[in-house]
Amino acid sequence: MPGNASIAFDLGCHSTVVANQEGLQLKEPSLVALSPQWPVRVGGAAFEMQKLPRRHYRVTKPFCQGAVTDSTLASHMLSAFVEKLYPGVLPAQEFAWVLGNLPYETTIQEQEARRQVLCKLGGQRTALVYEPLAAALSFRPALPPESCALLMDLGGESAKITLLSFPEIVAHRTIPVAGDRLTQALQEYVHAAYELDISWEAAEQLKLHLGAATEALTIAPQAYTLTGHHMRHGTPVQRTIRYQELLSPLEAPLRLLEQALQEMLAQGPAGMTEKIARQGIQLTGGSALLRGLRLRLATTLGVPVSIPTFPLFSVAQGLYYLLQHPTHYPALLR
Repeated sequence: MPGNASIAFDLGCHSTVVANQEGLQLKEPSLVALSPQWPVRVGGAAFEMQKLPRRHYRVTKPFCQGAVTDSTLASHMLSAFVEKLYPGVLPAQEFAWVLGNLPYETTIQEQEARRQVLCKLGGQRTALVYEPLAAALSFRPALPPESCALLMDLGGESAKITLLSFPEIVAHRTIPVAGDRLTQALQEYVHAAYELDISWEAAEQLKLHLGAATEALTIAPQAYTLTGHHMRHGTPVQRTIRYQELLSPLEAPLRLLEQALQEMLAQGPAGMTEKIARQGIQLTGGSALLRGLRLRLATTLGVPVSIPTFPLFSVAQGLYYLLQHPTHYPALLR
């Protein structure tokens, strides 16, 4: 590892993305598996252990809803990711910079807990960056400095909506509607409509194959065969489902997202609202990839809506930009 190497972490409840000055390097599940029979396993290895009988292990998430739930396991997980990227580096080698994402609505105590986890990696300088500001940097040059923007980060647990006049955050709101709520809606629909008991993973696959925000799709997904256990008979049953059938159960959470965006637009000063009406809304986060979501929001709100090629990595790409140019935006580093 070069002596001036730096590293950044986008720490999410579901996944962690690791970047250095050369780009995004790792994406791993944010999981730690504990078992009396094996060494501690993290990331993808911990995810694979979930296929074993439950009595053999315990899987936990070191980060949940923006907070550190277990600092020891969080440090172990990040150290393992660093070891995977730079074998044999820790604890002898210091990084020039260690950066981490910071949800905007965290308390001072939660911020310090996150900072301490990153400090254990041995950086000469450690800093946190608010997630919406990091995501805004990923839109460069489409989103130039000192511009107004309305960002919606659609993750797994929540949607984070931020109105900003870069680099200042003007307003921010988090609502508990995002990918997990969509998955839950599909799981409940299958229970009610077909009397089928399906796992969370099966509902996720159903969302991946058929989930859509509108019927007006350029390319419609093919019908999907779902397998579950009949709730009364207890036997395996297969059902063929088409995407149009799932529009109804997804409607309620999608309307909540639309309403939250409309309220945020109304909350901004007139000058900012006019600029956003011209340059549009930026969507980030993995759930932004829901089919037809960009078209639906643009039609409903009457403003352009854009999604980057890889919305799941928007925050990590912003942190990567800061690793390359740490002196460009000193006010962003906390």
